[in-house]
Amino acid sequence: MSLRQFTPPPLAIPFSHRPGIRVWLGGVVVHLFSTAFEIEGKVHTLPGLGVPTKWTVYMSNRHIEVEGYGKDGFFRYRLYIEDKSLIFRACKGVPQMERGENKVLAFIAPYEPQESRLLLGCHRAPYFDRIQLKPDILEVLQLWYQVSRPDVGIKVEPSILLDLVHLVEKRERALVLPQLEVLFRAGITDFFVPKQIDDLYLGYEQVIFPEPSEAHKVVVACIRALFLQEQSEYIKLLPCLPKECLSGRLLREHLSSGHSIDIEWRKHAVRRVIIHAACDDCIRLSSPHMSQCYVRPLPLRLRKKKYTLGEPLELKAGTRYLLDHWE
Repeated sequence: MSLRQFTPPPLAIPFSHRPGIRVWLGGVVVHLFSTAFEIEGKVHTLPGLGVPTKWTVYMSNRHIEVEGYGKDGFFRYRLYIEDKSLIFRACKGVPQMERGENKVLAFIAPYEPQESRLLLGCHRAPYFDRIQLKPDILEVLQLWYQVSRPDVGIKVEPSILLDLVHLVEKRERALVLPQLEVLFRAGITDFFVPKQIDDLYLGYEQVIFPEPSEAHKVVVACIRALFLQEQSEYIKLLPCLPKECLSGRLLREHLSSGHSIDIEWRKHAVRRVIIHAACDDCIRLSSPHMSQCYVRPLPLRLRKKKYTLGEPLELKAGTRYLLDHWE
């Protein structure tokens, strides 16, 4: 299956019956009680639903969706962010509201959902309770990357994050994922909501994450740096690829220059790269243990040429480039 043919699933599907679970939604922590929820200290209730016998939370980087069975049957509602507003949408079975009716709950800081996808061969629905009990770190990376967005300019202060940043900078491939798992166990509760105290008594600072959104940005920036780094005109592919990530894809990842890039790798080596050029530019590519590849503008009928890594690669605006046959 080619990069262009693969369509990732639209939703990650954590599952929970626990009242009071906290869900991370683009800069806002939502405290859910199925038929009531708290946002930024204000409680919103849904009258007339009663106590649900079953309820489920669906989660993506753009919205969260709650559904269950109340006293009058099935109900579903959605919370999402649009135009600096947190919006409640009644989807089905919500009393005193028409189906599809919207209600603005709060005004928040601007948020742009993460469009890129990280795929590491874990395509089953990531049930969150199971991830917490016995985490598969590859599932954690995929979901973590989906619900947040990177910010490489963030200032890092808590020691638990500094350890992770230093490992990425030193390219300690064998130690990065174990440190991420420690971070996940020690610093995250519910749906990737950072803890603010060391309630497991693991010896970290009393205040682990002073600001949840800051913590997410640092972690996701570190995850991105495992697979892609930018330095001046150089684009480094798989510079710190963990040994556990035998194969995978990073799709529609945006570069600081405005271009986007798709990366596919197998057996810890780059297999195929597609660059979507946003403007006329000149870049240089590098990847560990690789020296050359072949590049050609798409469509495939155009002639390909050999490219040596580290040399300038000319890009023309609006053109897609395929780089394959890596050696």
